[in-house]
Amino acid sequence: MAATRVDVDVKAPGVIKLFGEHAAAYGKLGVAAAIDMYASVSVKNTPSRELWIILPDLDNIMMPFHPGKLELLYESYTSRSSQENYIKENLDIDVRLLPFATIAAKLAFEFNIDVFGKEVRVSSRIPIHGGVSSSTACSAAFAVGMTRSLGPVTGGAVADAVMMEMAREGEKVAHIYEGVGKLDVLASYYGGYVSTTDGGRKEGITGAIKMVLINSGPKRSTAETVGAVRKLYTDKTEDTELILENINKCSINGLDAISGGDIKRAGLLMSQNHDLLKELGISNVNLDKAVELAKSHGAYGAKLEDGGGMVIALGENPEALASAMQAEGYTTYLTSVSFDGANRFLQ
Repeated sequence: MAATRVDVDVKAPGVIKLFGEHAAAYGKLGVAAAIDMYASVSVKNTPSRELWIILPDLDNIMMPFHPGKLELLYESYTSRSSQENYIKENLDIDVRLLPFATIAAKLAFEFNIDVFGKEVRVSSRIPIHGGVSSSTACSAAFAVGMTRSLGPVTGGAVADAVMMEMAREGEKVAHIYEGVGKLDVLASYYGGYVSTTDGGRKEGITGAIKMVLINSGPKRSTAETVGAVRKLYTDKTEDTELILENINKCSINGLDAISGGDIKRAGLLMSQNHDLLKELGISNVNLDKAVELAKSHGAYGAKLEDGGGMVIALGENPEALASAMQAEGYTTYLTSVSFDGANRFLQ
């Protein structure tokens, strides 16, 4: 990695789960895509030896980190017994800043990247608490921006793996959950469509489908929804496995439909996937209502996104569908698959 320090601006896209969330944790196929909503990170070099992290969108909270402070944070993170205890051990750091400080600490003391003498601003145009991976995009953009500020990055697959690992460390802290989504990071980093195939891969689909995101209200935490499915699997293993296998079929057929440009079939499979997630106890009244209203207004199909909050809907006329749902009192977002992942800023 080069030593020429430069000021950089980096973007990373949000992510939606098209098919297979929650089932993917049990070895089934999961399919996700990056969307054209972005988190942004600007890195400016300064004469000081402190790292300033600033969150303009979140009350403009900011904090300086000197090398000794960040080294202590790194030691706290690597020796943590759990994410909860790690956060409790570092209550002097605002929990909203902690994911980024953790990434910076690992870059500095695990990969010998000089993160100091920088002012870093992290912002996002992605709806928060909606299940569309705003925190993933912020973590990916932060890891790439910090590294790219030292100059162009070489190393190919090795550098890619490190950047995605760093982004995922930020996600673990943000969600207070060690098993948080590799698929989200993969999509935000590379852009386009990704799946859990072979442990996670970028799919070679080139068609950018358009969709409507419908905000049904706050989502449940990732740890909460994952825990609910785990309990159901433990209590009713055979029944739950059947539901997960049916979700797997939706994912396989949904990936095939998207690959072939068959949006109508993909939408119908999304609705099937949603009904199966209901059986897992992931949905709620607000989500179900939004899904049914979207279908009544011409959507081919719709489903909750990850743990809820947002509903994804596919239809022949996304603009008309978005307007109809707005008339029903929902906040909607027209979006499309983005092929501009965070990795494009490394060169």
